[in-house]
Amino acid sequence: YLNVAARLRTTLSPRALLALLLEIEAEAGRVRGPERNAARILDLDLLLVGDLRLDEPGLTLPHPRLHERAFVLEPLCEIAGEVVHPVLGLRIADLAARVRDPRAVRPRGIDRRVLKAGVRRAQMKLLAKAGYSKKDIAKRLDCNVRLVQMRLKDDG
Repeated sequence: YLNVAARLRTTLSPRALLALLLEIEAEAGRVRGPERNAARILDLDLLLVGDLRLDEPGLTLPHPRLHERAFVLEPLCEIAGEVVHPVLGLRIADLAARVRDPRAVRPRGIDRRVLKAGVRRAQMKLLAKAGYSKKDIAKRLDCNVRLVQMRLKDDG
């Protein structure tokens, strides 16, 4: 598996953002069944929303198993190591150090340019689904409008 974390700003509520993530999973071909932790093509989790604590049916923030999972904490640590877990009061970097297992989670020599391009395309798609115009997406991501048009066209 390839585990990646992304940090973003949004005006969507946590519930609306989760709904959007689930829609993206479905578009990618994920089928949710009764079996928990079954193999899947894509798994998008909402881990944190600032220091918000929320416990509703189908949505708990912070993610209830975030602090136990090295495969989640390692990529999250790369982009938000200084962030403090709102329930545990510990930095993400410290939580990652507690569960770090180099045999289980390790860098795979990923070409960072390819990864960055994939993340950029996902950001564009998220913003487009949230109703932003191509011009606004380009401005927010500091890129050319033609690039946005091309990437969103490639995705259908």
